[in-house]
Amino acid sequence: MNTKSDLLLINSFSWTEEKRPCYLPYGILYLAGYVRDKGLSVDIYDRNCDYSHDIQKCISYFEKKKPKIVGLSVLSGPVINDALKISRKIKLIEPETVIIWGGLHPTLFSEYVAREPSVDFIIHGEGEEALHELCDAILNDKSYENIANIGFLKNDRLVLNPMRKELLDLDKVPFPAWDLVDMKSYLSRRFFGSRTLTMNTSRGCVFKCSFCFNQGLEYQSWRAVGPERMHDQLQYLYDNYNVNGIQFYEDSFDINPKRCKGFSDLMINSGLGKKVRWSHFSNVPLFKRDVAIHEKKAGMVYMEFGVESGSNRILNWI
Repeated sequence: MNTKSDLLLINSFSWTEEKRPCYLPYGILYLAGYVRDKGLSVDIYDRNCDYSHDIQKCISYFEKKKPKIVGLSVLSGPVINDALKISRKIKLIEPETVIIWGGLHPTLFSEYVAREPSVDFIIHGEGEEALHELCDAILNDKSYENIANIGFLKNDRLVLNPMRKELLDLDKVPFPAWDLVDMKSYLSRRFFGSRTLTMNTSRGCVFKCSFCFNQGLEYQSWRAVGPERMHDQLQYLYDNYNVNGIQFYEDSFDINPKRCKGFSDLMINSGLGKKVRWSHFSNVPLFKRDVAIHEKKAGMVYMEFGVESGSNRILNWI
């Protein structure tokens, strides 16, 4: 049986503790869903669900799949060392493999990453369209030099192509490729459900906190999945994985009260709010009592607030 794939996406190891939670890697799940919808064969390997810390398991998976392209999602911090080890080992085994780094770290430190010998390309900013176009160029021997959101070295100088002028409409993006990972590894028992998953339905942030990585990004626009799409995703997870709890794991869930109310209406009217309990993060200035009461009727069981300081002076400063 031919197990080769066009693209292998790897979620680099991001924890140092022996015992740690395993959250769905929505960055690469969305990437995988998008490029697969465009016709590419894609696989996912999540290092964070390998509690043995054995990097050879990841390398063996690479050798089994034999992809022409490997993409790594890389945050800043401990992830960098893991991503470097994987990239360098892959290049030793199969030097012709094209390695792409995407995520926060390559976005903020583009030239530093691009000068790593084991990295062929970086993607800065939103990745779906750039990854598809770059993979298409590599697999079909086409020019990649004008693809937006990518970076590479040319004559030892960094070429960092500009960001796309238009960002994706999240309601038109395919569902995350949940079927490409072992969902049992991510299901957990939390306060409100015996089979709870995390979910992310928005990108960006409207705030400009001085301590946040968003300050270093070129784009800070907030976009979100609409109420109908949110409900459809929850229905899919309930139908296919018997999920009974969702933790919306995003910075700014309730920026748009109309979206929250619309989603709550759908959860109430469909009866899904009685089957799937949920929670979300919030921000004190965003809190609206009437919205929270309506969300509670739709199955929301608690909200988490980020309290950066009890001092208004400090809050204004940061």
